[in-house]
Amino acid sequence: MVRRARELPGVTASAVGTMLPYSDFTSARRVLRTKDAMPNDPKAPDPSVNSLYTAITPGYCDALGIKLLRGRDFTQDECENKEARRVAIIDEEMAKKLFPNEEPIGQHIRYTQPPKDGSPNDMEIVGVVSKHRHSVENDSLVCRLFVPLAQGYSGQTYLHVRLNTQDRRAVVAFIPTLRQTLREIDPELPLLQMTAFVDLMEKSPNLWIVKLGATLFGAFGTIALLLAVVGVYGVKAYAVACRTREIGIRMALGAHRRDVFTLIMRQAAMQTALAIGIGLVLSLGAGRVLAKILYQVSPTDPLALVSASLLLASAALLACFLPARRATRVNPMTALRAE
Repeated sequence: MVRRARELPGVTASAVGTMLPYSDFTSARRVLRTKDAMPNDPKAPDPSVNSLYTAITPGYCDALGIKLLRGRDFTQDECENKEARRVAIIDEEMAKKLFPNEEPIGQHIRYTQPPKDGSPNDMEIVGVVSKHRHSVENDSLVCRLFVPLAQGYSGQTYLHVRLNTQDRRAVVAFIPTLRQTLREIDPELPLLQMTAFVDLMEKSPNLWIVKLGATLFGAFGTIALLLAVVGVYGVKAYAVACRTREIGIRMALGAHRRDVFTLIMRQAAMQTALAIGIGLVLSLGAGRVLAKILYQVSPTDPLALVSASLLLASAALLACFLPARRATRVNPMTALRAE
């Protein structure tokens, strides 16, 4: 199936795996270095790490867009022959936890719970891949473990096919060709589902919850921004209106309207710039705290920071502009008698 899929026009990579990213199904294994042992004392440090476990065929990393950092991919013989030597590919997070000061390639790891079928429980690390997501949640700190398909076979497998385009319509149009190709290999092959990956993600309940939360937070954020704009406008307008008597005195002593207006706007601009600078620093600090619950959004998103800053600055300057302009048009004697 993998070989025939790779031969189809437009296909750049294909592979089989036992776990589907962004699905509700996960498979976990705890592993540790072969030379380590699990402690008997429950208070002792645990040398093992928990990992998401996937049995794969060669080309899996290319099919899913995972970067191979060091080492090599599995060979076809390792993925087809259950008796082949035990090998594994780990991600850089597991390499960092198990081998912080060592080169992981060539090291040996084992499961904390030996396989029930009595197969060897020692694996040599032959490759290290980059950290990557398996679900919507921020699981980038969860370790990943990959073994050859023959050494972890499951009847529920997934065929991943990557095309030379990410256009959804082109991917959907390719599906009947792939389905026909698989039927030619085995007419009785049970194809439970075949869909574009973007559609699979769109149907994910976890992603729907994230989108709903993002919509609610976006609505609350917009309301908060509008309230802040109204508040800033009201405070600044009141502050400038309270200076009507001062403006009258300045004009009575010979100050020109333009000079008084420029003075007020310059002071307002300096105050606004200082306030926005402090606000940006505080928002960057708050962004670091909120970074763990953000999905595909940077805590230092320049569009959000710049647009909010411009909106607040415009509200503050407008709040100063209108009252100042109105005050400078008032007769000085009237302004001096103003409460």
